[in-house]
Parts: sequence; C-alpha cells; structure tokens
Amino acid sequence: MATLTELQAQLQTGDLIITEVNPMAAVHHTTVFLEPKDSPTQRASFVHAGDTTEVRDFDAYKDVCVAPYIHISIPNPGLKQALAKQACAWAAKASPYGASPTSLKDGIPGKANASRYYGMVATDLKDIPFDSAALLRLIKWTKKALRNEPLSKNRGITCCAFVLASAQTACMRKFLEIKYIQPDVLYAAYNELVKMFETKEAVHARTGLQLLITEKKTASREIGDKVGYVNQALRENSNRSTLAGTPNDVEELWQLIQSKLLKISAPEKLAKLLPPEIFYDVKYMNTKQFVKSVTWKKTQPIEKFE
Repeated sequence: MATLTELQAQLQTGDLIITEVNPMAAVHHTTVFLEPKDSPTQRASFVHAGDTTEVRDFDAYKDVCVAPYIHISIPNPGLKQALAKQACAWAAKASPYGASPTSLKDGIPGKANASRYYGMVATDLKDIPFDSAALLRLIKWTKKALRNEPLSKNRGITCCAFVLASAQTACMRKFLEIKYIQPDVLYAAYNELVKMFETKEAVHARTGLQLLITEKKTASREIGDKVGYVNQALRENSNRSTLAGTPNDVEELWQLIQSKLLKISAPEKLAKLLPPEIFYDVKYMNTKQFVKSVTWKKTQPIEKFE
C-alpha cells in the first residue's frame, strides 16, 4: 500500500482513494481526489460523504482516513472529470451521512433499522444487480442533479454510494447530452415512470411495513420531516415492485423509457450507458464489495466520453 505522500504524486482529478479507516470496521471509506484546478478551494482536495457530503483539503486526509490507502484510477479521463464535477456539486448541497437519521420517534420498534448505512452493510454483492428499481433511482438522481438539488436530504448517503451515484449520474447526464434530451423531457419521463411503480403507500399496505416520522432536527443540522418506514433501508423493502403490465426486465424497461418517454429513435443498450464496475444498485454498494468487483485496470475507455 502506498503512503499518502507517494500516493498524491500519482493522483489525478476523479481518482478514487480508499482506506480501511479501522481494520475492524465492516466497510472501507471511499473518496474522490481533486487537483487544485478542479477543487472549489483551489487546493488539492478530496470530496466524500463524511458526517455530511463535503470537500476537504487533501492535507486533512491523513486525519480523516488513516493508511493504508488503495488507489483506483478510472481509465476514462472524461468519466473521471464528470464524476468529480458531479460529486462536488452534490457536496455543495450537503446531504447527511447514511447513518442519519440516527434515531426516530422514541418507543417505536425497529427504529435502528432506518439508516442507509444499516441497509448497505446488510446487503451482499450478489443481491444488488442493476434492476428496474436501480434504473428508477438513477433517473431520479439525474433529475436532482439537473435541478441542483441535494442527493439525499433526509436519510443521507453512504460514502461508497455517494461516489458511485455521482459516477452513474455523470454517465446518464452525458447520455442525455449526446441524445439532445432537454431537462424538461427527463422530468416528464420520470413522472410517467413513477406511475409505473407501486407507491410507497402501496408497498406499506402490501408488506405491512410500519410508518415512522423522521426527527425534524439533530443538534447540528435540519434533517426534514419525511415519512420513513421501519426496515425500509433494507433493499428487499426499499425497492418498489413494478405493477402488472410494466416491464420487470431492466433492459426492456430502459428500451421503453428511451423510445416512449424520451422519444429516442435509436435506443441503446444499458451497457452503452454504464461501465461494468458501476452496473449495480449502487445505493447498496459496500466499498469492500466494490474493490473486489472493480476491473477498471482492464476496462477500455467508454467511447461516449472520448
């Protein structure tokens, strides 16, 4: 493993730096390096989801993330830049970390299961394929990005999910740019797509999940008052099932979205949109799992970023 000093000399904007933080921890920590020219501070920096999404000076890295360090470099320079840009934009909007809310209303069973972090560590890599629910999430994230909204105002986001959601969203935004799809068209498409899925209320009725109300404030920041569900952070409860007549196969659904909702005359496969390293439901991706699956050293550049 490289030391921090040795590592910095090799880094470019968009490179990922992963550290154990604590060897006994369930997960590692993922951050994105920013060269001074690409950092809002004009200094070498990293962007990540810590207590909140933020950009920190690189010199502070040794205090936030203790060695050893793992360096992963995406081979496509366009994707690296786009990922970093999106991560910085979302960092400026400050989503809390995925352990928020840390508590819900007192006395309600199951309250400890409400956080993104809990759902992530409880999920195995084999259980998180990029499915229809992941596609719905990606389009929602892209809508938020285009509207300059926070990534996750209420429940927050984990470090790995923050980085990989930024990468997926960067890919989708590039796809829309290439296809000349205007934001209003995507917004309308998302609204129609949501109608194809069960509502959260329907999921609640079908599964018997209990309703909870998140805390409105913590000691340091406003969280909001969004309705939450006991155990909803678990993937099997979080993903809304498609209604009868809606494609269950994600590729079939993507073709429908392109042709019917985005009015694209020559729809493309999902493989043209997302590289294999991020072809997961990244909301549930664990950094350790991500490191095991990554093959970017062998992957050819994605042509649309050239």
